[in-house]
Amino acid sequence: MPRIPRSAAPDLGVKHQIIHEASAWLRGTAAKRVRQIGAAVPDAPAYGAIVAPLGRSGAPGSRADRECDRCGRHVPKGDLLYLFVYQPTARIHLAGGLCASCARKEGAR
Repeated sequence: MPRIPRSAAPDLGVKHQIIHEASAWLRGTAAKRVRQIGAAVPDAPAYGAIVAPLGRSGAPGSRADRECDRCGRHVPKGDLLYLFVYQPTARIHLAGGLCASCARKEGAR
């Protein structure tokens, strides 16, 4: 019986999903954020990686920290805030959070 090669990628299970195609909203918002980062950090290529929030951020646990980056709706504690990281360039990683409705629009199930 032939041996089936195994993937080197870790098994993330059903809890973690990878969205393969970004929506027009996400691509546009990310492009704007990349331009902002480029203006603020002119020597960005000198860094190994830059991790930044996709939208507004607040102090951990604050109301602003639990707002959907797409629609701005507050996601109260106890409701699921879908966290994700999007990599628009080789060295920039943007972290964001979405409410359940916007997460479905981005392809989460």
